[in-house]
Amino acid sequence: MANHWHDDGRKLLKDDPNNPGLDWTNRELYAANFISTISPKKVFDFGCGDCGISKRIDDNIEYVGFDSVAHTEGIVLIDFNLNLPTIQEEGVATCLGILEYLDDKKAFIEYLYQNFAQVVFSCRDRDRVETIELFEGAGFTIQVIAKTDPKPSNQTLYYAEK
Repeated sequence: MANHWHDDGRKLLKDDPNNPGLDWTNRELYAANFISTISPKKVFDFGCGDCGISKRIDDNIEYVGFDSVAHTEGIVLIDFNLNLPTIQEEGVATCLGILEYLDDKKAFIEYLYQNFAQVVFSCRDRDRVETIELFEGAGFTIQVIAKTDPKPSNQTLYYAEK
């Protein structure tokens, strides 16, 4: 899986030419605001990075962050292409800026459908048709939450529900 870090461990900056143009702050803020309207007991954040969304959701919502790299303490380390955790609790899954890096996006979305009734996700507009077809093919209905990134990557935030 690709990451947004230099080889020496430094985080890419917004104006770094190697950065894919993601505006994490906006995306996390829109996602957190939307999550507050559906009031889950728990957020399962896949591809959590530095767990930024945990700082933006309501204090009464539990948070679990999953990533392939320990960007900060408390992250559950997983390989998104091999060993996804079994989730036996209700909550909403978030997948902000991760889907485009998976080896098997279809298998991951089917995993989400098996484990979650609600998913907040983002994807690049150039991947939109394929990604929405995969979510709908798994059984989700989709709605647009917000267009969060006017930069060249053109990220849009979506809500998927069973």
